[in-house]
Amino acid sequence: MKVRMDAKSLLAAIESARAFTNPRATTSALRSVRVDANEGRATVCGNAIDCGARFSIPAEIALLDGAGAACFQPAAVSTLLKGADGNALLDVGEQSARVKLGLAELAIESTPAADFAAWLEQPEGSAFLTVEAGAFARSLAATIPVAGGVLDRPALRAVRVEIPTDFREPVRIVATDGRRLHAARVCSGVVEVPDDAEGTCVATDVPIDAARKLARLLVKRGEGKVRIAVHPKRLAATAADDFEFFAAANKSPFPEWRKAIPSPDGQEGVFAVSSRAILSALAKFCGMGFTDVRLEFTARGIELSSASRAEKSDDLVSFRQVVPAADAEAMGEPAVFNPSLLADAIEACRTSDVIFCRRDGLLFPFRAPSFASGVTAFLMALHK
Repeated sequence: MKVRMDAKSLLAAIESARAFTNPRATTSALRSVRVDANEGRATVCGNAIDCGARFSIPAEIALLDGAGAACFQPAAVSTLLKGADGNALLDVGEQSARVKLGLAELAIESTPAADFAAWLEQPEGSAFLTVEAGAFARSLAATIPVAGGVLDRPALRAVRVEIPTDFREPVRIVATDGRRLHAARVCSGVVEVPDDAEGTCVATDVPIDAARKLARLLVKRGEGKVRIAVHPKRLAATAADDFEFFAAANKSPFPEWRKAIPSPDGQEGVFAVSSRAILSALAKFCGMGFTDVRLEFTARGIELSSASRAEKSDDLVSFRQVVPAADAEAMGEPAVFNPSLLADAIEACRTSDVIFCRRDGLLFPFRAPSFASGVTAFLMALHK
C-alpha cells in the first residue's frame, strides 16, 4: 500500500490517535496506531481495547495491494512530521513501512495488523442522539469535575449519559463524587430510541478518562454535528468525515441518583436567596481559612457561622453572617458543610437566585426561580 497525505493533516491525526494508545502496554499493538486507506481517505486509529478513536483525513492512494494497513508506534513518525510542509508518502510492506517526506525517509517496524484490536460496531439496541458537538461538549465538561470519589467506590469514577425513552424528558449527563451531584441537561438534538427499549432511559457509564478524551474531541470539532450512540455496554460518537470514538462502559453500576433529589411536589420551608449574597458570604469564610461552615435556617434567613482554634494559640476564632431570604422560616437542624464545595455548587447553578431545600440532613441548591420551571442543573453538597 502506498498512500500520499498532507503532512500536517497526518501529524494531527497521529497525535490525536496517540492519546488513545497505551504506552505502558506489554503488547506492541496497544502502543501503536493503525493507518488504513480506502476510497480517497485514510483513517488513523488508536485503540486501547476499552477506549479508542479513529480519525479520517483526505489521501491519494497510489497503490493498494495486499498490505492494506500499517501499524506502528507513533513517536518517531511524529518527530519526522513536526514542522513539515507538503505531502508525506506512506509505503507499507508486509513487515515494515517507510515514511517519505521530501528528501527525508524513515523506516519503521510495522506491527502485524491482525494483532491490532478490532474496531467493534455499536451493539443492537442502542439509542442515538444527534446534537451540536459544542452543546454536548459544554454539558459534558461541566459534569466531569464533579465525577470522582474515593478509589474504593469505582462506580463513582464515571459519567452517566442517559437518553430517555419518553421524548418529553431531556437527555442528561450525570456525575457525583459522593458529596456533590451534577445532572446537566442536553436541551437540543434529535433522539432515536429503539422500539423495544425497556425502562425510563437507555444509559451507559463512561469512565472519567474516556469522558475527558471525548470532551476534548468535541471541543476541537466545534459546532458541527455529532451522533452519540448509547448502549449499556458502550458509548460511541461519530462526526462525519472527521472522527469516530468509542468507550466501554464502566463495570461498576452507577448509583440510583434520582433517589437523592427531593420531589418538587409538596415542598415546605424552601428558601430563595441571592446567589451573589451567599457566594460573597462563603468567600469570606474561605478567605479566613475556615474548612467548615454551619448553615442554620432561621426566620431571618440563612445564618452562616464557623469557629476554629487560631494558629499558634488556643484562642477560639469565630465568624457569623446572615444572608436574608424572603418568606424565611426556621427549618430543621443546622448542617455543616465545606464552604468551598458549597460555593462550587451554587456557582454551577449559573443564576442570580438560588433555591435551598433541606431533606434528610442534606442541602440542595437548585436553579431558581422554581422547581416547576424545570431543573437544568442541580448539585447536592453532603456533610464532609
